[in-house]
Amino acid sequence: MELDHIRESIRQMAGRRHNVTLSEIKAVLKELGRHGFEVHSRPAGDHAQLFQVNDRTFAICTHRRGSRQLKAAYVSEFLKAMIEVGMYE
Repeated sequence: MELDHIRESIRQMAGRRHNVTLSEIKAVLKELGRHGFEVHSRPAGDHAQLFQVNDRTFAICTHRRGSRQLKAAYVSEFLKAMIEVGMYE
């Protein structure tokens, strides 16, 4: 996937912050890793995951009973990280 396609995926997620899944964010981060970004992830307790893209770290809580969608606040944290690494405006 080219960087322009990754940016478009991020823009689409920004437009539907209440309807984004963890797997979508992981897919974007995986593609960024293929393009030379330093990407790491690790569990942060039972219901959260900690991500790092270059020098930017953010957490996503994955515990939302009955829903695969993340809370909009966690999507916003992902978007802030994408702004800092130059993938979203």
